[in-house]
Amino acid sequence: MIDDLGIIVAAAGSGERYGGRNKLLEPLGELPLFIHCLQRFITLCPAGHLVLVVSHHEQHGFSTAIKRFMPDVEIAIIEGGNYRAQSIVNGLQQLPKNVNYVAIHDAARPFASVELLERCLAAARQHGGAIPAKPVTDTLKQVDGNGFITATVCREQLWRVETPSSVISM
Repeated sequence: MIDDLGIIVAAAGSGERYGGRNKLLEPLGELPLFIHCLQRFITLCPAGHLVLVVSHHEQHGFSTAIKRFMPDVEIAIIEGGNYRAQSIVNGLQQLPKNVNYVAIHDAARPFASVELLERCLAAARQHGGAIPAKPVTDTLKQVDGNGFITATVCREQLWRVETPSSVISM
């Protein structure tokens, strides 16, 4: 248990790219996809330090799933904003005052490990913030307005980040 940690799980997306349905409520094994994230991280922070940010019209579906699959767990379910940044701000406002570090995680990424979050937290304690990333290994091409390749992009200083996944100091 990390007493000064809060976790915001961002789940307020529109589902537009998934065909209009909310992929987070779709089953992955025996559980809705988003439940995997909550189960993975709930043991890291005290009760009241985990916030799930969802869209207004999806609150009932998320609440019902939590009551069914995690009935004894205290999770604040709050309404997201029109943009991801506003949803995160809404989540930050729900956290207790004794939270010094906040992990922000995308509910659509259920397989992030506790160890990854702990490494990010350690880096955030040292540097004020951290985000998990991997070096880019793909060959990157720059194109013009017609789609013709104009250059190969040097990838030596490029890293791939799956947003939002970060730990920040409050």
